[in-house]
Amino acid sequence: MPIRLLVEEVSAFNAERRAAAHSSSLVAGVVALVAMPLWGVFDAILVPEELARFLVVRCVAGVAILLTLLALRSSGFGRRKAEILSFAMVSWVQLAIAWMIPRVGESLEPYVLGLTLAIYASAFLLLPAAGAAALL
Repeated sequence: MPIRLLVEEVSAFNAERRAAAHSSSLVAGVVALVAMPLWGVFDAILVPEELARFLVVRCVAGVAILLTLLALRSSGFGRRKAEILSFAMVSWVQLAIAWMIPRVGESLEPYVLGLTLAIYASAFLLLPAAGAAALL
């Protein structure tokens, strides 16, 4: 196979990968934007004494997710940097949960589970087909 054809195939693959990351990240961003503050109900049940602080952290993470989502929606920048913005979106969720973990006391396991779920979800953001294949 000539080098030129190989370069074209790699370029086409990269463009397809970026498009998949962009579209899946838009969906994940909306889900994260809605779910992050709603999980305050979870906090109210497990650690009601920390509810106020956790809601502040969840709202700050929600604003960061919203800003990242808006950057992702921008036509040029969002499409070119979809993978980096996807990583940033997952990072906001991870940072918020990581901040909560030392403060939950006996309710540690559900928060650690939340941390790992975001890591698993990131596989679907960057390579949706590969993430689905990993489940099989």
